[in-house]
Amino acid sequence: VLGGNYSNYSGSRLMSGPIDVQEGDWLEICHWYAIESHWDGGNVKVSTDDGNTWTIISPCDGYPEPSVSSSNCLIGGEPAFSGVSNGWIQSYFDLSDFAGQTILIAFDFGSDGSVNHEGWYIKWARIWSTAPTDVAEGSIGRDLNLFEPKPNPTSGMTELAFTLPAAQKVDLAVYDASGRLVRRLASGRLAAGTHTFQWNGTDARGSRVANGIYFVKLTADSKTLTRKLILVK
Repeated sequence: VLGGNYSNYSGSRLMSGPIDVQEGDWLEICHWYAIESHWDGGNVKVSTDDGNTWTIISPCDGYPEPSVSSSNCLIGGEPAFSGVSNGWIQSYFDLSDFAGQTILIAFDFGSDGSVNHEGWYIKWARIWSTAPTDVAEGSIGRDLNLFEPKPNPTSGMTELAFTLPAAQKVDLAVYDASGRLVRRLASGRLAAGTHTFQWNGTDARGSRVANGIYFVKLTADSKTLTRKLILVK
């Protein structure tokens, strides 16, 4: 949103065009900020009435500043990104409250009358969907199915379940958004029926992986099924 040091009593808004929200939609932003803590900050808002009124939406792990100073010219008293992000980070916002509606998204930044830093940079913003795919009634047990991860988004352990119509060789693995293998959870021949595995958000070395979008892929014989998974703090 901002380039260079921002001004005293600066108020800025970056607004999206209309967005039709579906069940399971999430907003993801990649951003960086260096902002005077408590006094200055930025937050994200949604409007369902063409910009007449706005509702603050919070990232999954909350805003680092619960209430910006009342002397802030635009977002006084509101929660916000404030302080230093320590590099580019990704934040996730649940849009489920707005499913079935057309919304506008605003990125608001405000400062007070003294001390200014580099500001708030938003590299990109995008909408992701984690809506489950319907499984036809009666298909469980006779079709290959990969179920929605539970919970999703997750901050810890995630349950990954699938059904096999017959005994066969399978591969179950987690990949990051670039397609890199993060963790292989199962590889080998399994019996027909339902199988459940767990992923704790770590790679093959046991190290915690970064927050973000991941893909669970199940390959059985020549067929591959994929589910999207969001990992947060």
